[in-house]
Amino acid sequence: MTSLVPSSNIMLVFACISALAWLGFAAEKTKVGKMLTGLFCTAGSAIVLSNMGVLPFQSQAYEFVMTYLVPMAIPLFLFRVNLKEIFQETGRTIIAFTIGAFTTVIGIVICVSFLDLGPLESDLAGLFAAGYIGGALNFASASEAIQFPDPTLLSAGIAADGLAGFIYIMVLAVLPSVQFLTKVFGQEPSTNAVTIDNDKQPITLFSIISLLAASALIVSIGNLLSAWLGMPSYAILFITAISLLPSTLFANQLKGVNGGFDLGMICTYLFFAAVGASANLTVLLQVAPTIMLFAILVIVIHAVLLFPIARAFKLSLGEVIIASNACILGPTTAAALAAARGWRHLVTPGLLAGLFGYAIGTFIGVTVAAML
Repeated sequence: MTSLVPSSNIMLVFACISALAWLGFAAEKTKVGKMLTGLFCTAGSAIVLSNMGVLPFQSQAYEFVMTYLVPMAIPLFLFRVNLKEIFQETGRTIIAFTIGAFTTVIGIVICVSFLDLGPLESDLAGLFAAGYIGGALNFASASEAIQFPDPTLLSAGIAADGLAGFIYIMVLAVLPSVQFLTKVFGQEPSTNAVTIDNDKQPITLFSIISLLAASALIVSIGNLLSAWLGMPSYAILFITAISLLPSTLFANQLKGVNGGFDLGMICTYLFFAAVGASANLTVLLQVAPTIMLFAILVIVIHAVLLFPIARAFKLSLGEVIIASNACILGPTTAAALAAARGWRHLVTPGLLAGLFGYAIGTFIGVTVAAML
């Protein structure tokens, strides 16, 4: 089927997926968009447009995003991930997060044993392990590391990940009101009028070019090192490891360099737009229900195991909820939920625990895929 936007017009195709990324960011400013998440809106819109014949299923523009922008997003996200700071300031929340990551892997192994996800089952399980320990970035980078070959199945995974995560954050929001849990864990201390401090140093041109240049350099070194060691398919893992060095070793010098997270999010939204546009809706609807069931069951097992184990470690209800949020949904929602509940003391730990997930999620996802 010939699309309205020809695949040969690479710049026009890129303009379209850029517009879809913009749509996702714009959707985040609405109530419905916040519930569905901007990434889901971007990917969903791309799926609809390609299956209506507006966008092509294949294009070099999509390959450009996968080949160059996804790897560059990793250093951009991780430039401010200081491992020393994470372990010093997260306190007991990092223990709960580690338990949550472990129970996520257990949930994936259990679900794979009785749900048939098809011939790419192990790879798909690895993507969910990466995403449910890190976030959307890890889902994307793991797909590159594993060289996931089926864009339709990848889109189904993205859709299931977004919907299951949306359901879970609503569950986490009401858990502190469940009397049984407050009796078992005790009441989490709270304060009134809590807000997240969003004041940041300005993003300057110097910061942007520094981040882009450093990111490109790190990606190049990771590619060269992985090729030299005879493991070119694992370049993403080398890039991730190298990306953690600057912020950990030179934290003070990098404090004035801002905007990496913002640039990384743009790359991630473009990735979701490209993947969505590559998906065949007919096949997607056939495989999506099974993958959706898989995603929900993984989260259920994660939570069912996490809360009793965390209680045995004498962790508080708030610490467990925020750590679970950071694990499944990432750092920003974890910090936001902590603030919304009045848990001022858990805002920074939740944010840092989620960033730690960014650092380790891809490694764990690739490992799970290899083991299964």
